[in-house]
Amino acid sequence: MRPFVLLLQPGVGDMDDFRDRPTPPVSLLAAATLVARDCEVQIVDQRLLPDWRERIRDALSRQPVVVGVTTLPGPMIRNALEMVAEVRAHSRTPVVWGGTHVSLIPEQAIRSPAVDYVVVGEGEVAFASLVDHLSRGRQPRDVPGVWGKDPDGSVYQGPPSPVLAFDRLPLPPYHLVPMEDYLYSHRGTRRLDYLSSRGCPHTCSYCYNNVFYRNAWTPRPAHQVLEEIARLRERYAFDTVYFLDDNFFVDVARGWRIGLGLRDMGIGYETQGVDIQTVAAMSDRDLDRLEASGLGKLTIGVESACDRTRRLIRKWGDRRAVLATLRRLAGRSFLVLTSFIIGFPFETWEEIQETIDFALELQSLGRNFRFPQLYNYIPLPGTPLARALEQAGFHFPESLEAWAEIDWDRSALFRENPQKLDRLASIAFLSKFVDRKFEDYGARPGVAALYRLYRPVACARLRHGWTDWVPERRAYAVVKRLAARRRGR
Repeated sequence: MRPFVLLLQPGVGDMDDFRDRPTPPVSLLAAATLVARDCEVQIVDQRLLPDWRERIRDALSRQPVVVGVTTLPGPMIRNALEMVAEVRAHSRTPVVWGGTHVSLIPEQAIRSPAVDYVVVGEGEVAFASLVDHLSRGRQPRDVPGVWGKDPDGSVYQGPPSPVLAFDRLPLPPYHLVPMEDYLYSHRGTRRLDYLSSRGCPHTCSYCYNNVFYRNAWTPRPAHQVLEEIARLRERYAFDTVYFLDDNFFVDVARGWRIGLGLRDMGIGYETQGVDIQTVAAMSDRDLDRLEASGLGKLTIGVESACDRTRRLIRKWGDRRAVLATLRRLAGRSFLVLTSFIIGFPFETWEEIQETIDFALELQSLGRNFRFPQLYNYIPLPGTPLARALEQAGFHFPESLEAWAEIDWDRSALFRENPQKLDRLASIAFLSKFVDRKFEDYGARPGVAALYRLYRPVACARLRHGWTDWVPERRAYAVVKRLAARRRGR
């Protein structure tokens, strides 16, 4: 009998509510890429299954070798702990954690009673080796990329794992999940999430790539990407591919070839990540080619409009260069999403308002401009900026459980200044309503209508700095709680 592995997908947060369906559990599918060759694998998705507790109990009756869970900082940790608590209540099966957050602070995460093992960084090889060791009754002390602890609580770690040759890994096992339940809509098309490259060569001081991928960029060749998407198209009916890459156009010619190949297959494509520096280096001819290849959306990391902040976080260019680059995209046939971060500890309110005004100004460049929201800065441990902040005396959460209280809409800093925390959270809240993302993502009509009605109020508050008292946040929190209850959470 083949070993059995249970994988848990926690709820992510607000982004679960933006879409008519959740996104595929891509991190878990990646973790299962090699394990699924030798083991039976079941994925329980908290976002999809109101009866997820019962599903976990049923799966535990099959005596899994290990239970795996993935997470990002913030609400996803809280949801992960909730799922692991269900495992602990009914089984002594070891629990292994992976994903961005625990990879950045494995020495802290492994000390949590909810954690038996941590897989650091890219997990395909490390997780497969860990499962093999456990299924044979062997201790995984020397497995690269794995942290563990003995029964007495003492911690051990294997040697660092190398950066993987991403192009040599097989296609993730999409068949493990009901993909029809994950093909969410965007602007009337059905989208499939897919990763064609990993990492980014740039060194922005706040970014997890500095630690997780060590600033390496490892792509799949264009022909391999097209072959894999063609195989997926044979199984699933989708119109658009959403590339989850951190920086899809590091190699512009490769990206263009992929786009042209997809166009020939009748498939559109969109990108989750492109750095502003990468876009600035594109010629007008490059942009024309991307438009002709069928690109539907380009998401660009702008982060700040303040020149001083940009220097401190190691972002390319000043405000004028960024604006000049973005103006070249106005009126193009593809959407342009610009992401921003506020609440860096060295920013003044005037500098934050610079970024707010810039984000609003971009929306007037053309109907093809969007921005997801103004995100509060969340210090990712181990990144250059987080290390500098620690040296300057900032204190971060000291346990995995404490990190669960972090919210992407609420700063992890300034705990000694509740008024500043509250104002930053209000700005993040208001920014959710500025663009037309809810119509784009096919959100429920009632929800989209409420967002549309509130949009002028949110824009006025942001533009004039009326962000000290925003009682609407309480109503929004009530709506979120009611929605969670309806989902069985």
